[in-house]
Amino acid sequence: MRYLLHSANATYDSTTKKYTYTLDRRIQDPKSIRLVKASYVAATNSSYPAVVYLKSDGLSQLCKTKHTVELKNQCHEDGTNIFAVLEERHTAGKFSLEEAPRTLPVKKHENVTVIDIYFTDNDTVLTGEATASNGNGGSSSSVTDATIEAMPVVVWVDFDGARTLSASYAACTTLGDLVKYFYSRSPSPAGLIMQSNNVHELVLLKTGLLGISRDTDPALGHGQMLKDSTYPTSSWNDEFFVVHIFKSHPTYTQTAGIFSLGNNDVYVWMSGNGAVNFRNSSAQNVTLSNIAWIPSRNYLLTIRRILNTSTSQHEFHWYWEDLDLGPSSGVTEVTDSGTAPTGGHYGFSYGIQGMYYRHVGGCLLGVNSNSTSDYDNGVQWARNWWGAEASEEEEESSASTPASFFLELDIKT
Repeated sequence: MRYLLHSANATYDSTTKKYTYTLDRRIQDPKSIRLVKASYVAATNSSYPAVVYLKSDGLSQLCKTKHTVELKNQCHEDGTNIFAVLEERHTAGKFSLEEAPRTLPVKKHENVTVIDIYFTDNDTVLTGEATASNGNGGSSSSVTDATIEAMPVVVWVDFDGARTLSASYAACTTLGDLVKYFYSRSPSPAGLIMQSNNVHELVLLKTGLLGISRDTDPALGHGQMLKDSTYPTSSWNDEFFVVHIFKSHPTYTQTAGIFSLGNNDVYVWMSGNGAVNFRNSSAQNVTLSNIAWIPSRNYLLTIRRILNTSTSQHEFHWYWEDLDLGPSSGVTEVTDSGTAPTGGHYGFSYGIQGMYYRHVGGCLLGVNSNSTSDYDNGVQWARNWWGAEASEEEEESSASTPASFFLELDIKT
């Protein structure tokens, strides 16, 4: 019997990201199962994997023998529910089955009445929901401050003069103003006030947009960081994201600390020869493999700390984009996460103690959320702050579509 499975006829669960078909009774006395055809169109995104795993617990439960092994350093002989590998075709985000179909023997009397289908990029489950995106994140350029205010914000720096203050608490709004205090914007904790260890100065991030860097007058002391002066004010959950815009300093030979959250939970800095570094869960310094910097370039950096449900371990999901080149320059990386929490994550510093603030810092947003929607909106808010909203042509090309798939199964009874 030929069974046709179309995504439009399935029930989609946005939490598990699985499609299911609930049968009114089990398949009567099956002998074998053969996946004849499989095609998958991913939901709109800024980038797509090279291959996609088609997984099914229900179909794997039917199989009489172990059908696929996923090679790993440990437990390499354990079976998996990967039913097929789909390869990307000539169009980005479109995948199909190119391998010769396999006929698999099945359990004749297995009581399976729910067939589940889902797709992964290795262990990462791919969403079926649409997200229109300007680059990596950003569901719409219409994201406003009110959108951010509705989130569980931990720290929010927007360079408004009412929150960017001198040593005498005067508003800093003009090129060359000396900054002593950052007040984090509501709804972050009211007591989150970042204080400069020496003095920082408002400088140009780009034409018409001010950022912050260390003061160039040695007599005033070169600034290293603005740190939460009433530590521990901010509190970070196990899952959160940070979005930051900054301009790299002009020489490869010097180090610059970008920011630190909590007890090195996120501790990121730029060092020589374009290296970007962080501290992992063992408090070891690690250099990122895919991400690097070029002097005097404007960057968007995002980090999401997310639980990998397959490994039960938290991970950092990185995104790094040269804002002068646009989303096509975006690079991603997934790594081990920062130091595990012991009673919670606390504190924040804009820059890192012991490292000069040689770069130019722009807006920064940190939110206690693992929501993709919150993350996308946070990225778009930062893009709006930067002024890098998509052109009409880009917006038209970023129209979003949900994922879809089609499978043809040949089940002999």
